[in-house]
Amino acid sequence: MSYFSRYDQTLALQSTELKRRWLLWIPHVEPCPFTRSDLDTFELGSHQTLEFLAELNEEEKPLGINKIEALDNVYELSKIQNSEIKFMYGRHFERMGKKPND
Repeated sequence: MSYFSRYDQTLALQSTELKRRWLLWIPHVEPCPFTRSDLDTFELGSHQTLEFLAELNEEEKPLGINKIEALDNVYELSKIQNSEIKFMYGRHFERMGKKPND
């Protein structure tokens, strides 16, 4: 008998799948395949957006400036007023030793 419950992973898998797509995208080879509607599919809105950004930050290698700028161009993260999302977005720059808008 297992003492661990199995939880519905549907919401977590949505942010993980979007993260996977961002990691596989090669900016200098193909145009940006992402749209604002990517985040619109998140049922929990800002909570899933935060999880998506956190998952990207957990990667061993930083995303790179091209992808970080594309994140903002597509999702307008620098305009979002949610402080947790702003912080997590800023962490991507910090990992590269840069500041937003450098």
